[in-house]
Amino acid sequence: MKEFPSAPGFWQRATAVVLFAAPSALVVWVTAVNGFFLMRWLIAFFFLAFASVIFAAVWRHGFDWFFSRKALRFHAGVALALISLVVLFYSEESWRGKRAWAALQREASARGESLEFSSLTIPAIPDDQNFAKAPGVAGLLENTNSQPFYHGTADKWRPTGWVSQQFTDLVWWQKFFRNRAAKSVMAKHGTNGLTFPATPEPQTPAADVLFALGKFETNLAVLRAASQRPELRLPIDCNKGFFLWSELNNSPLQSLNEAAHLLSLRASAELQQGQSEAALQDVLLALRLGELVSKEPSYFTYRRPWDIAQFYLQPIWEGLAAHRWNDAQLAALQEKLNGVDMSAEYRHCLRGETLAIMNLFDQWLAYIADRPTEFARRVTPLSPKEDDGFVDWVARMVIKFYPVGWLYQDKVWIYRFYQRHTDPLITVALRNQPQQKWNAGNPVFADPIMAMFAPLALRGDFQGTSVGFLTLRTFVEQAAAACALERFRLAQGKYPETLETLVPDYLQQIPADYFVPTAAQLKYLRTPDGGFKLYSVGFGGRNDGGKPNPSINPQQNLFWPLSEDVVWIQPGKR
Repeated sequence: MKEFPSAPGFWQRATAVVLFAAPSALVVWVTAVNGFFLMRWLIAFFFLAFASVIFAAVWRHGFDWFFSRKALRFHAGVALALISLVVLFYSEESWRGKRAWAALQREASARGESLEFSSLTIPAIPDDQNFAKAPGVAGLLENTNSQPFYHGTADKWRPTGWVSQQFTDLVWWQKFFRNRAAKSVMAKHGTNGLTFPATPEPQTPAADVLFALGKFETNLAVLRAASQRPELRLPIDCNKGFFLWSELNNSPLQSLNEAAHLLSLRASAELQQGQSEAALQDVLLALRLGELVSKEPSYFTYRRPWDIAQFYLQPIWEGLAAHRWNDAQLAALQEKLNGVDMSAEYRHCLRGETLAIMNLFDQWLAYIADRPTEFARRVTPLSPKEDDGFVDWVARMVIKFYPVGWLYQDKVWIYRFYQRHTDPLITVALRNQPQQKWNAGNPVFADPIMAMFAPLALRGDFQGTSVGFLTLRTFVEQAAAACALERFRLAQGKYPETLETLVPDYLQQIPADYFVPTAAQLKYLRTPDGGFKLYSVGFGGRNDGGKPNPSINPQQNLFWPLSEDVVWIQPGKR
């Protein structure tokens, strides 16, 4: 080896400037924008000092300097310093993370709250009080018999026509069911085809739909009898923690969603046939299914009552629009709708999602400590023999050597975010604010990898959940108020001038507008055709005078934010 006294050329120096300036600027920026942490600033200082020495040496001697005797001694010293700094870094971050986590645990314990995922374990109830244990129900929930309920096809999945004032397309369903008559399906699909009974000659659309859905009468009778039981509990094992979510995407409660859709379709056909009492019983059963699901305290099922509500609101609106409900039926519907409380489900689901994410970090910590977990089971079988084995091996190494302190601090950060944003009105107040406003009050993320995506992901999750909750809660409140308005019309011959007229004979109080952070009421307008509009300002926060969202269609998922008003329109004439 030899020294290199000659000065390097222009291009070597220019390359050295670029290689030094770019990473140094990035390190300074990342360190500055993430607040003051002693360890982070020490690492930044070490990196800049090291980079400055390298840059000065290359500036004087060129890149050949890397292979000189002085450079090798320098590299050895840097390696020793780096090892010492890494050990110090892991120790400091571990101390800081465990300290923050211990403080949060003490705070939660003082409130009588558990931060463990196991706190979501469902309390047992006697079998004779459990809807899921009623005779015949287990087979329906487990789908052990083929197609216990029919949930429709993709293009007709969400019957939310009330949003855009569209009645159920019974002509389409008539054609669908008749095309699925036993003989034609058997000829095309063999024994695997889904069949429905059909009369030799077509009847009215409503009559054909009811005839086809008659094949599910026995299963609906099982649900009707079981619905008298007060509670619903499913045998859910929470030991898998975070990973239980993926296994419950196809929850047994999917069958109850399908049953609610079936009841909604039946009720629409019964209203067309003038069978309003039969339609009422089907709607009330759908409402009862939603109520039972809401009492199932597993956070994994929190949106099931929301799905079911989207189904039963359709025939309620159709009966109101066609003036098919009498006063007693409207009073029964109004009473059940007033009893729908989604607030507890909302709070429970957000807490459950938060503890589930925290549980993922707990399983990560257990994996680092070589303790068996579901996380370890899913990672360990990955083999370098596979085509992507090297990538899997790298991923395992990253997981294994991740700073423990970061994981503890991540749990604290996520829980603090949950604490500050569990109120849906906060989401409304921050709807148009930048990400910094959403993060306000939270500690700065020590984990740079989580900091890149966790705040945005949590914002989207909390915003989507809270807006879906507020939107559907608004529609349920509007449906109850619409029943009160229709009862007034039956008694007085027309709708009232204001909602205040309904209090206290038809309404206990005027429903609130949940999309307004300050106290506000639903807006009410009579329309020129003798009908009315009930509306909220919606997620956009702007009063558009009851203008419906033009992007809504009968199959839209209502969990997406509605930028226009959330409107319930009741036509006066049809």
